[in-house]
Amino acid sequence: MLINKRNKRNQPRYSQIKSEIIDKIKSGEYEQGEFLPTLTEICNHYNVSMITSQRAFVELAELGYVERRQGRKAIVTLPTSLKVNKSIGIVYAAGDKSKPDYRHAPWGATILNAIQNTILSDGNIMTLIPENYDYLSIADSLSGYILIDSHLRTELYDQLKATGKPFVVICPHSVHGVRPNQIAPTYHQAGIELAEHFLRGGMKSFGYLVPHEMGEHAHANLKSRMQSFFETIANYGFNIENFKFFECGFYQHEAYADMRELLKSGQLKPPFGLISLGDFIAMGACTALMEAGLQVRKDFMIVGSSGLDVIAQFAPKLSTFVQPLTEMAHQAVALIYDQIRENTTVIPGKGMLVQFIANET
Repeated sequence: MLINKRNKRNQPRYSQIKSEIIDKIKSGEYEQGEFLPTLTEICNHYNVSMITSQRAFVELAELGYVERRQGRKAIVTLPTSLKVNKSIGIVYAAGDKSKPDYRHAPWGATILNAIQNTILSDGNIMTLIPENYDYLSIADSLSGYILIDSHLRTELYDQLKATGKPFVVICPHSVHGVRPNQIAPTYHQAGIELAEHFLRGGMKSFGYLVPHEMGEHAHANLKSRMQSFFETIANYGFNIENFKFFECGFYQHEAYADMRELLKSGQLKPPFGLISLGDFIAMGACTALMEAGLQVRKDFMIVGSSGLDVIAQFAPKLSTFVQPLTEMAHQAVALIYDQIRENTTVIPGKGMLVQFIANET
């Protein structure tokens, strides 16, 4: 994808192009080892001459940001001055597993893989650390930490802070705004769009499908995440106090069985809109609802929330929240590198927009 145009006054055109490409490399939009657009594509996008494009690429190569080879596209590299060459500890929640499991924790596993690819491609070392480990005991051997945390528990945040080392927390939702050293998706606009989607479909009641093990504290966090959803629903005269949490198994076959039981209990009265905490839950629940004779968009609407590619393979196509998982991982690595280079343990956090994608449901 070509980068957006920006008007930088008092800079030659080739310098503007060079600066924009550097910004995109630093932010992770252009990853190390990735091909950049061709000179011809740059010319067409910016409406500049081939000489101007070549000048920008020459300077990028001189600064160490690209590698140019005869007859091939330029490849993104990373200047020596930006390389950290340090060991980064990755703290993850995985219970008794050696690493996050894709099916049980797809959100964390997807981010972990992106972090690993970025850190290792930079020539750095990554150390996996279970969340219940004594961080202080290995702090001297690490340059910093990245915490992949499902609920942003205060005690974990404080334990990392106590090490005195740079750290970044990746959290799946921002409850009270983005904290320092935190990467968090923000759901404001996506929540509004989802509410309007349900209302256009004629839904009269609403609920959240959550795994069995989630407690009241997690429910409160989910409600905070979806504040804009509730505000929009309330503006149309619906009582948000009637919003219910329905427990389901996390795996697709478990959610299918649990949804069948929920239907028997009479707790769901069509037409209803459901938000699912995970895509596997959404797929299992949708199958059970259709087998029970309920019709998509007439009797029910359902949305997944992990935003994983697997949901695109399900029929009918489910609406979903698309979280920028890979981008969050890149931003986390960039922030930890910045802290290490600048010898600081506090750096502004960053919120990243979640998209709502409406398909058949």
